Amino acid sequence: MSMWVYIIKRIIYSIGVLFGVSILIFIISNIVPGDPARIALGPRAPDWAVKRLRKEMNLDKPIVERYFLWLGNLLKGDLGESLRSRRPITKDISEYLPASLEIIALSAFFMATIGINLGRLSARFSDTWLDGVIRIVSYIGIVTPAFVWAILFALIFSYLIPIFPTTGRISPGITPPPRITGSYIIDGLLTGNFKAAFDTLWHIILPALALSMGGAAQAARMTRASMVDNAEKDYILAAKAYGIPYKLIYKKLLLKPSLIAPISIMALDIAALLGNAFLVELVFLYPGFSRYGVEAMLHKDLFAIISVVLIIGVAYTVANVVIDIIIAYLDPRARMGAEQNV
Repeated sequence: MSMWVYIIKRIIYSIGVLFGVSILIFIISNIVPGDPARIALGPRAPDWAVKRLRKEMNLDKPIVERYFLWLGNLLKGDLGESLRSRRPITKDISEYLPASLEIIALSAFFMATIGINLGRLSARFSDTWLDGVIRIVSYIGIVTPAFVWAILFALIFSYLIPIFPTTGRISPGITPPPRITGSYIIDGLLTGNFKAAFDTLWHIILPALALSMGGAAQAARMTRASMVDNAEKDYILAAKAYGIPYKLIYKKLLLKPSLIAPISIMALDIAALLGNAFLVELVFLYPGFSRYGVEAMLHKDLFAIISVVLIIGVAYTVANVVIDIIIAYLDPRARMGAEQNV
């Protein structure tokens, strides 16, 4: 099976998964106790106003009819109106999502570079004092929640050693760049406002580092375990017996198959960051997508909840497709196995 055929099949399967996820999200959101119209208008609102809002939200219709009305609007790019902000949800998401994606992109970079390199170093010096130190640090990184790292980094690098800013997305005295993509970093680079781009990057280093600690620690452990296990495989031992240089064995035979497990874990960890960044964004008072989603849930902002969960579902689905593509590249046997299962 060629790579392109494999990718197309994975995308088709993912579309079917997203359709099922949309049904599940809509049903759960609609059966949660509480009247969204009453919550939005308040307990003192007259009944006629609540009934009018329920009609505008199609809450007076059967749930199956409501789903297809919502799905039809979704396919047109209309996610509905937020009951809390009184704005189109697409506008809210276009404002908050790029801010979180900036943190997630930098966090993914930290996760990959720190995790894989620590794992490689630990495997290279297996069963030495350096390996022991890295393994202990990895265990600490896994068991410590991201918000604890956020508080610790804020105390150290914002108060004790005031290097990084504590709160916000950009400094008050700096004008954000004109909106193109919604990302201050990208828009600043595109418009030549390098001061805004650099200041935004400076603001997200600590939140991104706090979010990446758990995933980096897990990636380090997985990389170390995979490399140590693969180093004892017959094909590695045979290559050593033939006198092939270790550097060549390491790059061509050992590293690529050893990255399959950590990359799989990291991709899912990165997708999870979109929904798990709430407490980190709260510590740094960062106006991101996770805070928006939690506030929507607290106020039972029905269409906002559905949209947020659906976007997180899309993130997980895309992550799984990317994982499959990377694994198929690293290990062609994955494509062969998929072909046999069809």
